[in-house]
Amino acid sequence: MRLEFRSFALVVFLLTARWTHPAAAESPPEAVRDFVLQGMRVSREALKTGVCKIDLERRFVDHNRPELSESSSFNTTWTLGTDHQMRMEWVYPTAVAEASGFIMGGVLPNPKPNTLTGYLLKGKDRNVEWFQGSQWVDVTAPSSPHLGWEDYFDVRAVGFYGWVELSRGMDWETLIEAFQKAPIARATADPGDMYTLTWDLGDKSLASEWIVTVDAGRGFAPVKAEMRQRRNASMPWRTVQQFDSEWTQVSSVWVPVLYHGVDSQSESAVRDFKIIFSWKNVNVPIPDSAFTIESLNAPSSVFVVDSRLGVPVITKSPGDSLAAVDVTPPRGFGFRRLSFLIFNVLVVAVGAVYAGIRLRARKRGVR
Repeated sequence: MRLEFRSFALVVFLLTARWTHPAAAESPPEAVRDFVLQGMRVSREALKTGVCKIDLERRFVDHNRPELSESSSFNTTWTLGTDHQMRMEWVYPTAVAEASGFIMGGVLPNPKPNTLTGYLLKGKDRNVEWFQGSQWVDVTAPSSPHLGWEDYFDVRAVGFYGWVELSRGMDWETLIEAFQKAPIARATADPGDMYTLTWDLGDKSLASEWIVTVDAGRGFAPVKAEMRQRRNASMPWRTVQQFDSEWTQVSSVWVPVLYHGVDSQSESAVRDFKIIFSWKNVNVPIPDSAFTIESLNAPSSVFVVDSRLGVPVITKSPGDSLAAVDVTPPRGFGFRRLSFLIFNVLVVAVGAVYAGIRLRARKRGVR
């Protein structure tokens, strides 16, 4: 019933929007921005649960230093659960060595490449990450950074991401809240239920505009975005980032099916990506068990390290069951954290004393 209510709310908003939206020529940019962002919120919130397969190809080309150019591809299964739970399971080829050396982050030609599987569970109070073959599972705070944008991004924010937000894996709620508060320079209504919003993100040294085109007729989908910059008003604008996305309806919900981005902030280097989304289901209930540590299928030999308070604590030793791991939000240091800290201090102290004794012995000529 809850999923049906969300879809009904979207239909009501879309039907009433035609008569209630502010005219861009008569309303201040802030009013148009608020109207469009509210439409985006309603449309994205209609996607309550979903599972899609993501195929990504990316490329980096450095014209001045061709040896740094690289390309890679991998696929991910992204799952959205109720209560803002997310799960990503990605598989990508590992880098391989050649006689010419090893290129960090690159995927060199290999007819049968090895693959690496990684998992990320994202919830309100924790992130859980594990790589297949790794000896530990990491539990971190929700705001903790990840290895890179390819490891995690929020599918609901597709089309609205800038490169920085994408690289940080910013979630949809945080992203739209940030643009709600950011200064808006212009807002125009274009033919065909299209809106163009321009945010002023520059400073004294560099003028910068973030321009997003939103298609209200397609669930307020951000179908085009670009960032342009210039040093002063006498110089022409230069586009440094471009994004395009395509959207379709699945189970009456608008979802992305294609996403393409280009970053050309450096005049000598360009990086781009292409993502294809294949939706398996939309708004079909997902069991909570899909977002538990046990669902990672890690062997019993792994450690679980909780770092949410900045001090790592081992909450599971090899041989213990993952089901017994305490994943409740930590409160204060607690006995286990304090014990771990004291243990580390003692190890350092013993090492320092031993080093001092050895130094004295050498000064006295004793071996």
